Parts: sequence; C-alpha cells; structure tokens
Amino acid sequence: MSHRDEAQHNPPNLIFTYGTLKRGFANHGLLQSLFSTNDAAFLGTYRTAEELPLVCGPHGVPFLLNFPGSGLGRHRVRGELYAVSDHGLTRLDELEGISVGHYERLPIRLLPDGDSSIGGGGGGATVVEAEAYYAHRSFAEDMWRRNGWLGFEVYTEEACKAHSNLENSKVTYTQTSLHYHYDPWFTVLGQELASIELSRVFRSSDF
Repeated sequence: MSHRDEAQHNPPNLIFTYGTLKRGFANHGLLQSLFSTNDAAFLGTYRTAEELPLVCGPHGVPFLLNFPGSGLGRHRVRGELYAVSDHGLTRLDELEGISVGHYERLPIRLLPDGDSSIGGGGGGATVVEAEAYYAHRSFAEDMWRRNGWLGFEVYTEEACKAHSNLENSKVTYTQTSLHYHYDPWFTVLGQELASIELSRVFRSSDF
C-alpha cells in the first residue's frame, strides 16, 4: 500500500505546530510538500488549553516545555493545527530529531484560537486532543531555568532574536551532515551549525 492509500485508510494524526513549521517560517516547506501528496492538511489556528512555557534557545530555535501550570512565564500558546498522515508524521519526527532526543512528541489539549472557555466558566468549544513537539525532558528544565522562568505566547522570529544575547556569546562552527545538532542542551537549525558554546544565555534580564 502506498502512503497515499495509507493516508486514505488511516485516521490522520493531529499535530500542533507553534514554531518554525508554521506558515511563513523556515520549516513550513516540509508541510507544503506534504500538502502536495495529500499527507497533510491545515485545520486552523489554535491555542493550548493549558498554560505552558514557550521559550527560545540560541539562534532563535523555539521550544515548548511540558511544564503546565499558571502564572508568570506560562501562556496559552498560539499556533496552527494540522492533520498529518502516518507518512507525514514520520517526516515530521525526522525533522524534529525524535530519535536522537532533540524534541519529543507528546499529547496536548487545544482550543480554537480566540476561545477562552477553560478556566473561564463558559460553555466553550470542544477541546481538541492532538500532539506537539516538546523540548526533550533531558534538558527542558535547564532550558526553563536559563530563560529565567519566562516564556511568551506566540513564536515570532523577532521575539526570539530579542531574547538571544549572541553579542557576548562565543560561537564556533564546524561542518556536519546533520540537519539538527544538539550540543549539549539545545538544537540548532541548519547544515553547518554544529558546535556552539555560549558563555552567557538567557538571563531574566534579557526579557
């Protein structure tokens, strides 16, 4: 059975994207290629039902942290929901470095963007059960601390650049064939960014 036939017979996987897979960002091209083979479809804009931290690592790489709660630093993160075939999910898992511990795909609860019924006492819309790519648990807590326990509601390149303090960072580049490289607690996008040593990143004063 081809992956096109598989997509027709199996229920789609619902994936919430909050970073570079969104429309207008660097990795959205992968989803566009999946659209062309009927392996993905855009379902709309959503936000998380629970408040979660969304932070940026060095070089503007966004990470959703699996630390639900309330209060300063956590938000109902805004993003986009896609239906993805099993073939498309494999492609996304490869991009996100699931097998090497960059991100991990975990359940997430969503509401249509603009609905605030959970915790607000209203009848509200039906909660959508989906999955999202979270920062791997092996470094998520350290990343939360390095960000000063502060996150933001929506990922934009401008927001992440503002949070990055690369002027006082020592950056070294080496060649790699990997699309993703983790060293030692964050992921870097690109073909040639492989080894980055930061002397100072993400103090609370950077926000």
